[in-house]
Amino acid sequence: MLETLGAKVSPYYALLSKVIWALPSEYNSALAPKFPFDEVQQRYKEDLEIVQYDLTAGKHYLKESDPFFQLPK
Repeated sequence: MLETLGAKVSPYYALLSKVIWALPSEYNSALAPKFPFDEVQQRYKEDLEIVQYDLTAGKHYLKESDPFFQLPK
């Protein structure tokens, strides 16, 4: 979304943008098992799940100060 405006985005927002555009809206619903993902969609899904796990229940390797969340200069 932000990329369409020519705005610089952090790697985190770039991942979120790819997930939004690549995965069907049913991804985060009870219908998700009925929709098979292709290889690219599966990779985006797994990447997002890894980041979400680390931020919520993991060892917090990614912190807010991490370059992953910072806008490029």
